[in-house]
Amino acid sequence: MDNELFLLSKELRAVSHVLRYSDYIYSVTGDVDFPTALISVVSDYLYARSEYCCKVLESVENHDEE
Repeated sequence: MDNELFLLSKELRAVSHVLRYSDYIYSVTGDVDFPTALISVVSDYLYARSEYCCKVLESVENHDEE
């Protein structure tokens, strides 16, 4: 479980960096679809990771009950 938390923290740090520099990325690319696409991708990623974390937590809780 520690490994999973470590990987999650690294992934969240990467998302944080992308969000922090999104204005710069947008100014360089000039892609008018970038902000909407970024929101969609980050939202989907966070939802998927939260679902995965819930499943991991459930399996740990079920394992502890045995």
